[in-house]
Amino acid sequence: MDRFSALADQPLAWEITAAHFIVAANELVTLEAAATPAGFSWSDSGSNWPVLLLYATAAENLLKAIRIAQGEPVTSGGALSKYYISHNLPRYSTDAHVGLSPAEAEMLQVLRDVLEAGKYPAPTVPGKNPNAWRFSYPDDVHTVWSLLQRLDDALRHTGTKCLDPFEVAKLQKPRT
Repeated sequence: MDRFSALADQPLAWEITAAHFIVAANELVTLEAAATPAGFSWSDSGSNWPVLLLYATAAENLLKAIRIAQGEPVTSGGALSKYYISHNLPRYSTDAHVGLSPAEAEMLQVLRDVLEAGKYPAPTVPGKNPNAWRFSYPDDVHTVWSLLQRLDDALRHTGTKCLDPFEVAKLQKPRT
């Protein structure tokens, strides 16, 4: 049995993966914040792209972990179920019955667009993902942290085995 097959139906594996992405994004946020002059927007420099992609991937992993914990089948015929192949984060959130604030729901749309188009210098389809490039520091970072915290809390409320509780905004590599 390969690693995927062994871990695919384990919400904890998805949460651990999400936590690694959060740590990496938070490290970049810390570096960017220290190097960003007052009045300069991250969106002006393009430095938000890796941060957004990491946070978007964390959100996707947490939402899929919730759905797995709720009993949505992960595999079909030995491969990832078609349900899990999309990046439709708003759909996963709705299906999981995760209540979001309006700002968090809007951010989930941004993160979906990032997953669908934010990996490239241009969208895969013209005009399809207009939110992929919109992100500002520090307001949007705080919204992402709130969203990710809500998703991790929702996973915990399923009763599945989870990591020890953590605060998303403070999740970083231990300093030596």
